[in-house]
Amino acid sequence: MTGGASLLPYLSVALTQAGVAGVSSYGIGQITKAYLANGASWGPDGPKAVVTKILASLDEASILSRIKDELRAKLDLQQRNTQTLQP
Repeated sequence: MTGGASLLPYLSVALTQAGVAGVSSYGIGQITKAYLANGASWGPDGPKAVVTKILASLDEASILSRIKDELRAKLDLQQRNTQTLQP
């Protein structure tokens, strides 16, 4: 039981890092999608305009909420599996 309690202070840091990584990955994915959808070209406006438009349209709260929900579900599943394995 003490192993889980000692990890508790790091949980908020882990969630923050996961959130930053998730939003960044999503943004990069959207930028790549726009580039490839435009025939591997940035189009007439250039890369800066495309990236600025995509970053402005990101719904960070929604992305973070989804990441948190997925992490909580995985942590709950791991906890249930650990409890099942204990005698």
